Amino acid sequence: MAEADDNSPIRRFIQNHPLNLAIISSLSGMLKSIIALPIQHPLDTLKVNYQIQNKLKNEFEVIKHIHAERGGVKGFYYGYMANQSKQIFKASYRYPLLSCLPRFYAGLFGSKYEDHKYAMRILTSFSLAIIEATLITPFERLQVFLMTSKFGDSNYRDFFDMIKTKARKELFKGYSPYILKQCVSWTIFLQADQFYKYRIRNLFKIPDEKMITGWKLGICSLLTSFTTVLSVMPFDNIKTYLQKHNIELKDGSRVKTNENQFTVRNAIKGIYAKRGIRGFYVGWRVRICVNFINSSFTVVLLEWIENQAHGL
Repeated sequence: MAEADDNSPIRRFIQNHPLNLAIISSLSGMLKSIIALPIQHPLDTLKVNYQIQNKLKNEFEVIKHIHAERGGVKGFYYGYMANQSKQIFKASYRYPLLSCLPRFYAGLFGSKYEDHKYAMRILTSFSLAIIEATLITPFERLQVFLMTSKFGDSNYRDFFDMIKTKARKELFKGYSPYILKQCVSWTIFLQADQFYKYRIRNLFKIPDEKMITGWKLGICSLLTSFTTVLSVMPFDNIKTYLQKHNIELKDGSRVKTNENQFTVRNAIKGIYAKRGIRGFYVGWRVRICVNFINSSFTVVLLEWIENQAHGL
């Protein structure tokens, strides 16, 4: 995104009313999700299946497994619509919260946002984690269920049959590790984003009112992504273990797996028993690729929004 002109229409629109910043942030975030998802979703499918397929040793074996078991290339796009709905929904509130909450907290405490960015971003991290985990866990449950299912035509029916009697329990399966993951993820991401951008600005003498661009912003994205992935991978693997497909075929009938198997404690024990400590980092290479795509878009978009809203 190009560096903003002081009198650009978007900047004037944002400066005209505080609510306008939320509107621009939401629309920009939803557009970003639509553009990025066709690239991101196959990598998500690869990551999720790698995390639960204990017999597969590397990403290439997982790719062959998905291709063979899911009918070719289309197998990498199972759960695409659920993921698309989730991503657009997330973007619709995520970017307004990322841009507006730090300024809201600064005003609440009677301070200036530009002078307390790290502290305001910590408060934003925890607020966003609680909101996001509550809103998104049901979408995540459906998405992971579909990505790891074995039956094809009856996947959605299986899911809705499964949640009929215990909707809240089934839809929020994986909530605990997810909210922990989101707290860690957003805290690390927002602090790393601010830290690396601050260092780049100091190193290349870029003033606060100017936008970081080009390869310098790319370095920020890469470092932020790598730092975040290493922090959240264990929580992500536990969440996926709890949310995976748990309908089995027994005597020709579909039956739900014993739900007592799907607890955080059993997830940790199961992952460790299969692969040891490295089991919590299964798929880290794919995760870095997925996160780098997300991080690149998010870091650039946040920098652009910050540039447009500078001084607000």
